[in-house]
Amino acid sequence: MTVCRECCCGRPEVTGVDHDDQPARLCEAGAVRVSRCLNV
Repeated sequence: MTVCRECCCGRPEVTGVDHDDQPARLCEAGAVRVSRCLNV
């Protein structure tokens, strides 16, 4: 799974998501990769 940071959906301005904790929590389900942007 890939999560984005430093772009529109991975920035702290998007409320309701703990951006710092999210990758660690998602690792419980499988491999997680952090990308600067998903370009979608």
